[in-house]
Amino acid sequence: RQGRIRDSRQSVMRELVNTFDAEVHCIHWDKKKGTPFIPENEKGITFYGRSNYDKASLIALVEKQNPDIIYVSGTMDKTYLQAALHFRAKGVKLVGASDNKWLKTWKQRIQITFSNYLFRRYFEYTWIPGTRQYVFARLMGFEENKIIKNLYSANTSIFQKAYENNLEAKKKKYPHTIVYVGRFSPEKGVDVIYNAFL
Repeated sequence: RQGRIRDSRQSVMRELVNTFDAEVHCIHWDKKKGTPFIPENEKGITFYGRSNYDKASLIALVEKQNPDIIYVSGTMDKTYLQAALHFRAKGVKLVGASDNKWLKTWKQRIQITFSNYLFRRYFEYTWIPGTRQYVFARLMGFEENKIIKNLYSANTSIFQKAYENNLEAKKKKYPHTIVYVGRFSPEKGVDVIYNAFL
């Protein structure tokens, strides 16, 4: 497997394919990425390395797929945003992710003031993980019916199997163990979990 790991995003894509008979095409950062995840094509899911595309070829690739919905996982990649504008003008549904919590900072207040330029001109919908992100999305001007909840997920089949296999043993003696799956970066709060556990 040479360093290949499973990723919760691919689990979500798999659910889209299996539940809704969707066809998923994913353009992903294959350089300068924050995780060791190496995606593998599978039934209904095709991956494309971002480094192989400039603006024109990216738009051509997406036009070839003729998507009903385009999901963009953030605003870091300006080429993704340019493509988003192109396809929104053509009437394609654009969904942008945001996991920014409402913290009442000056930066966020500026983002709210210019939200139409910074976010809403690209995306008709926003997909958020939780309550504090919902507050920020509303302040950014997204209507309630344009906010999609529960952004993050996991490969639940793995956890369900582990739960079933260990249920009897845990009824006798429940282990005090925390498992963290994610990047070791300050905003993830691993130090808070670690100190709470100690």
